[in-house]
Amino acid sequence: MQKQKIERILVLVLLLVFAVALVFRFIGRIKQRLPATPVAVSRVEEKEEYIKKEAKVLEKLKPELEKVEYKAGDFLDPLKDRLSIFIASIATKLKKKKTIAIKPPQFNITGLIWNSDRPQAIVDSNVLSVGDEIKGAKLLSVNKDGIRIQYEGAEFFIKK
Repeated sequence: MQKQKIERILVLVLLLVFAVALVFRFIGRIKQRLPATPVAVSRVEEKEEYIKKEAKVLEKLKPELEKVEYKAGDFLDPLKDRLSIFIASIATKLKKKKTIAIKPPQFNITGLIWNSDRPQAIVDSNVLSVGDEIKGAKLLSVNKDGIRIQYEGAEFFIKK
């Protein structure tokens, strides 16, 4: 019985040694296939030199490239970056947009409650809290002198 255990341990040790030998042999073959480090470094250096040469050529061509004009109406200019295009389009829209003077509707303010947790105003016989709407205007705030409303995107202060 003791002899069989020793034989099994010996077989396992031999198998382990054989597996380790195979791994080292495989690693040796992989190292033979890979180029040495100096070759890799020289390739990187070659790429860097190529990039530097390309940059110099582009620097020489830059003045000529800036002379190119793009004339295609309202289509996007592929020579400009997207941010410049966006800013230019907004500027164009703002120039085209006509300014219209917005006048708020007339309100008859008869009462104000401003120094409380729930400020309110009596406008045209209606009791309004902050956030309520009347005649298309939204009540934003109430103070002792009047009310602040928002009407068609613009804010107005209406005195009592």
